[in-house]
Amino acid sequence: MSRNGSQDPRWLAVARNLSLLGQLGIQIAAPIIAGVIAGSYMARRTDNLLWQLGGVLLGLFAGLWSGFRLLWGVLRDVDHRP
Repeated sequence: MSRNGSQDPRWLAVARNLSLLGQLGIQIAAPIIAGVIAGSYMARRTDNLLWQLGGVLLGLFAGLWSGFRLLWGVLRDVDHRP
């Protein structure tokens, strides 16, 4: 067994999965934050809180959809791997 951890296949799988988890978190959080900011801006400009609710819901939907597409692509690639 080699002492070089970067050559161990288990270590590579763990690193790949951790990077996927980080990417998934960013892809879900970024649209939600953008929706909150845009909704808050529109709510302040129009004095109507429905804009803020709409921004949050739109950001939540976009983030979850983006995360679903990421995971779907990863799972599809794993199934087609030799």
